[in-house]
Amino acid sequence: MPVPKNVLVPRIKGFVKAVTHTRTFIPVIYDCTFIVSKSEPSPMLRILKGIPYTVKVQVKRHKMEELLETPDGIAQWCRDTCVAKGSVFSHQSGCFTGEI
Repeated sequence: MPVPKNVLVPRIKGFVKAVTHTRTFIPVIYDCTFIVSKSEPSPMLRILKGIPYTVKVQVKRHKMEELLETPDGIAQWCRDTCVAKGSVFSHQSGCFTGEI
C-alpha cells in the first residue's frame, strides 16, 4: 500500500478485529472524512483563540455485507478505501469534488 500523504494511515489490524467481532450485530460501517483547509492557519491555534474554523465532513455508509468475511478480505477493503481517499485528496483543493 502506498504511504498516504493526505489521509491518516489506517490501523488495519484493529479494523479487522473490530469488524470480525461486531459484524453479527452491527449492520453498517460509517466512513467519516474530515477536510480542513490548508490555506487557513492551524486549526488548533484558531480553536484556542476562539476563532471559528471551517471543517468539511463527508460520511459514507457501507453495509457490512459489502466486506468479505475473511480477515484478508476485510484488510484489503480497508486498504482500498484508504488508497481511494488518498488519490481523491491529492487532486483536491479542500473540497469534495468526486466520489470518495
